[in-house]
Amino acid sequence: MKFCVVGINHHVAPIEIREKVHFKETDIIEVTDALLDESILELVILSTCNRSEIYFLSNQPDQDVKRVADYLRDYFQLDLQDKDLIAKVGDQALHHLFYVAIGLDSMIIGEDQILGQVVDAHTTAMDLNSSQKILNKIFREAITFAKRVKTESTVSDRPVSIAYIGVKKMEELFDLSLSRCMIIGLGEMGSLALGYLIERGAEVVACNRTYENSIKMQQKYH
Repeated sequence: MKFCVVGINHHVAPIEIREKVHFKETDIIEVTDALLDESILELVILSTCNRSEIYFLSNQPDQDVKRVADYLRDYFQLDLQDKDLIAKVGDQALHHLFYVAIGLDSMIIGEDQILGQVVDAHTTAMDLNSSQKILNKIFREAITFAKRVKTESTVSDRPVSIAYIGVKKMEELFDLSLSRCMIIGLGEMGSLALGYLIERGAEVVACNRTYENSIKMQQKYH
């Protein structure tokens, strides 16, 4: 029995692929139901703006790594090449998860968002009963270790995100207090950018597909 991970991230897949390989809540339920069987015993799906990775426990790791990769190709109807995918087994997969949880595998080293996303992914898997005794132990150890590293080291002394870096770059080019900015999409990244821009006195308008999310943001920031 081996711990495995298969998926895409910003290290191996260009943004035009990452935009297409993203698991919504309904996708997570569907994919979990499709992959769990007598060979893949437990499963957690982590999907963020820069990675979509399936962590699983397998009795047949070599066959199941290929099977999960093929499933991703079919599910998203993409001609994913091997170079566009990560596939790790055993200690390499464990090492990868711990690096991800700490923020050392992120585009912005030490960014804080990813730990919360790992926690949410594990919670969702527990709700679906796809993370049980072994994956629960692995993910709890990774989450606990990441919190310890962040507390005892300087990896997150300056909490950052890609949205924060983007707004800081804009500050170098424009006086944001005199600027009107438009945010397209109020997902996690857009919501963070919205807050950073308002803190700097910018006038902000937003374009978003979900009316309810727009209203929540309007109520939060008046």
